[in-house]
Amino acid sequence: MLKRQKISPAIKATQTLVIQARFMDGLTGQDELAKLLDEIEYLPQLILSGADEASTFEIALKGISDQHPSCRKAYEEFTNSK
Repeated sequence: MLKRQKISPAIKATQTLVIQARFMDGLTGQDELAKLLDEIEYLPQLILSGADEASTFEIALKGISDQHPSCRKAYEEFTNSK
């Protein structure tokens, strides 16, 4: 579970990723979109986990933004909320 102050930024970052994935649907091949959606699917588990997963969530967002540069805004939203 994320600490209370990180829950809202985490949800916002996840929402940003989903919006970007929708946009990518019309621009990229299905394989790239499927990989992005697989990576996004993991994030809600970290938000709801019983432990503080903020660093794991940040690492996951960093990995997504490295693989999909158009998703960097989500990583920045989360990390700038500290």
